[in-house]
Amino acid sequence: MPLGNSVATLSGQSQMRHRSSTRRFSWGIFIVSYSDPGRTSSFRMKGITISWQPFISTIRLIVDLCVIAPRPFAFLALGSLWLSTTPALSLYLSFVVLEAIHSSVIHQIDAHNRCNLFIFVCAWLGTAILSSFVDHLLDENKLVLGAHLRAHFLPELANARLRLDITHPDYHRLRTSLPNSWGFSEGAPALNFVLELSSRIRTVLTISFELFVLIHIVATNNGPDAFVLRCIGILFLVVVYWAPSNGLGGAGYTFWTKNKNYHKLCGLHAILFQDKYSETLTKDGVGERICRDYKNTSDALGIAKCDTFALACHLPPPWYWMLARAMILDYPMALYALALPWSLSSRSLVNMALVQHGTTILGQSIDTFKRYRDPSPLMIQVQRFYETLDYQGENDHHGDVPYPTPSSSRRGMKLSFRNVSCILTSSTGGSGVLAVNNASFSIEPGQLVVIVGGNGSGKTSLLKLIARLNEVSCGELLIDDVSVRDYDINDIRRSMAFLTQTEEVYPVSLSDNLVMGLPDLPRGGRDLKEIVDEAARLGGSYDLFQRLGYDTILDPPRVVGQSLKGCGNGEIGNEAIEELERHTAGMKEITISCGEKQRLVASRTFLRVKNSDIRLLVVDEPTSALDPVAERDLFEHFLGLRNGKTIICVTHRFGNIVKHADLILCMKGGQIVQKGTHEKLMAEEGEYKRLFTAQAE
Repeated sequence: MPLGNSVATLSGQSQMRHRSSTRRFSWGIFIVSYSDPGRTSSFRMKGITISWQPFISTIRLIVDLCVIAPRPFAFLALGSLWLSTTPALSLYLSFVVLEAIHSSVIHQIDAHNRCNLFIFVCAWLGTAILSSFVDHLLDENKLVLGAHLRAHFLPELANARLRLDITHPDYHRLRTSLPNSWGFSEGAPALNFVLELSSRIRTVLTISFELFVLIHIVATNNGPDAFVLRCIGILFLVVVYWAPSNGLGGAGYTFWTKNKNYHKLCGLHAILFQDKYSETLTKDGVGERICRDYKNTSDALGIAKCDTFALACHLPPPWYWMLARAMILDYPMALYALALPWSLSSRSLVNMALVQHGTTILGQSIDTFKRYRDPSPLMIQVQRFYETLDYQGENDHHGDVPYPTPSSSRRGMKLSFRNVSCILTSSTGGSGVLAVNNASFSIEPGQLVVIVGGNGSGKTSLLKLIARLNEVSCGELLIDDVSVRDYDINDIRRSMAFLTQTEEVYPVSLSDNLVMGLPDLPRGGRDLKEIVDEAARLGGSYDLFQRLGYDTILDPPRVVGQSLKGCGNGEIGNEAIEELERHTAGMKEITISCGEKQRLVASRTFLRVKNSDIRLLVVDEPTSALDPVAERDLFEHFLGLRNGKTIICVTHRFGNIVKHADLILCMKGGQIVQKGTHEKLMAEEGEYKRLFTAQAE
């Protein structure tokens, strides 16, 4: 696609209406969409609609800061106040110094005036020195304040994260207030809001002080100079007020393209330049063909403007606004001389210098202020932050009956499904999926139950209902003849042990991985290493512990251990890189096989089952990467723990376990199509016999 055919200017005829307040225009091969800002400039804080609740949350955070970190917060406030006065003070002192120099040129300077000039110059320089020092201290103070916020709020957010129920309708909204999983040391809770709030207040004060000083300077002039100063000041405010910050009136925007050649070229580019595809390309011998395809697709795309980084970063304002801004902000001295060529004087030189200096610092302050629009989103973030901290769950969602109850059997958990259905809602807001359909069965305490079925038959969805990871849409689920909704959900989950094929290895040491399977540390005087060794042997991961060590972390946290370019940093020396590698040699990721991972996770389950009051053990296809011998040994170890536990197993590979089962549930399409013992189901011509026979063959 030729460039000339794909480009349209921001003000050209390619702009078109979309809906009531959205506009579109073409940029190269992309379509850009934005909300029409109308006549509102980017300078104005439009649409300020601050409700009471976000404001109250903001006050609450400020009060918390005074309690959590009184000294760092006070220094932030005082330091920001000082820095807000510095530009205006510098402007005023420059005016005084220039006035003193002007007087010394016109009149003979005496010792007294020379002393005053020296004092003013020292005060001017002292202001700059003190401001630099305060700015440096504020950078250090920001780190200290962040450490206080991290130490106070992160433990509370950790508890809030555990209280958040993934089935709650507000889960995803509240989840946005939680920190990133990879960023413990990057930033701090609420720190960005605190810094943003202080920056906004500081900018407003800075502009106010600067305008006050400039008005004072203009008021001291008279005659033609005063008229020119007023005209330049009015022109400055008009340009700053109306000049948009980008080509869309300061609005944000989205963009996309449906160009098939572009999308295909992106895919081919990834194939050719990503290392993970190299082996496949070499093995299949298709490298040359893909290069030819890349060249042909590139030719078909043509000389197209498609730099997404440039498009995402900035769309420049129209040229006339850029010209007006450059003239009034960068060349006010030239405008002053052009407006008053017939009556320039030594006083005019002073005013020209002040105009140049004043427009520069005021322009910088206004550029900062122009980025701030409606402050309510900032306060809403704080409101959502405290909503997440204060979230306690729904009383009608979780019961308060402790488990086990006095009537609960010591032989294990009893489960009763009565016409249970489960509809999994779509994340896109569409119609839900019927994962479990009208399931009815009972599992007696201490029974071994095997659930079989093809992929997508609803086995895992059925098990998630027991732990309330999914909710029953209709019907009733009873545990020990009491509705699952009546129980304290934490008690129920503590009485269960789940081992699934999707279990993850925690990013902590191997030993801690196993111990984390316990709600509480074991008591009774047993050595922790002895408990870990026992579980490792049962799960088949003992050799892994002996080979790697108990304190080895398979996937240690990543730390950006190198300075970043573009932040004033130069090239990193080889010695520094070698020093980093020497001290972080033990922090590299260690890869283990899928089978070793499953053994480690199984050991964690064994440790929990052996050292907790577990009433239900659920084993959901955890042996997909194990050889038949290891799988047999693992199931035998689980069966050895049947005393006082109900066991539910889900497996594709039936083996001998189905012959030991007290009950087999066969599922298809979310329904339980057969149930009974192995002998009973094999005597029937149904889904179970078909699956068993197919596997035997």
